[in-house]
Amino acid sequence: MYLESLKIINYRKFGEENNTIYFVNSNEIYHSFDKSIGETKPLISPSSTLIIGKNNAGKTTITNALIFITEEKNKSPKSSDFNVFYLKKLLEQYQVAHQKKEPFDNLPIPKLEFILKIKIDSSGGDDLITNLSNFITLSNDSLEEPIEIKVIYELKESQIFYENVRKIIDETETKHPQTEGFSKTNIQLEKLHELLDDKEIIEYKVMYKNINDTDISS
Repeated sequence: MYLESLKIINYRKFGEENNTIYFVNSNEIYHSFDKSIGETKPLISPSSTLIIGKNNAGKTTITNALIFITEEKNKSPKSSDFNVFYLKKLLEQYQVAHQKKEPFDNLPIPKLEFILKIKIDSSGGDDLITNLSNFITLSNDSLEEPIEIKVIYELKESQIFYENVRKIIDETETKHPQTEGFSKTNIQLEKLHELLDDKEIIEYKVMYKNINDTDISS
């Protein structure tokens, strides 16, 4: 059993494009045949994972993402966990709706999403497969297709979030009436970060779904 791919959506360095990382089964990477011992040994230990890439390509973000979704304590994202360009795009939608005096109800709320694809190979024991049983669908019956796990972090109460975003925009208009464009957006973005970090106002929930988008969190 090994991680075949990880898709990181709107987490830190990764946005909504070019955000899928593919992994190779270490058992498939071998040295050439060693005549001295009469066998071919794996090049990489089955328990090792190598992430190779250029500087600033996102290697650390990939590692942090795997830690984030596997550690129990990480149930409440920080504002810095959200991709900054993603938050700016959301803010622009809130600004437009606010100017038009339209409701926010159908606008997206901040969320992080991770999609893992687990491949079962000959080394996967029954005990490990049992742990993933809730994610196995009809398409996985032969276990030839990878098992897909979606991990989604989003706000518990969207209406509370919308109300506070409106308040941020209103207060900015009142306190900085002469500020325009880029500067005003930066002020609002900073306030949005503060809101997402305010645990007295904002609560998060974590959902686990299979490939059919069935919630199996419980």
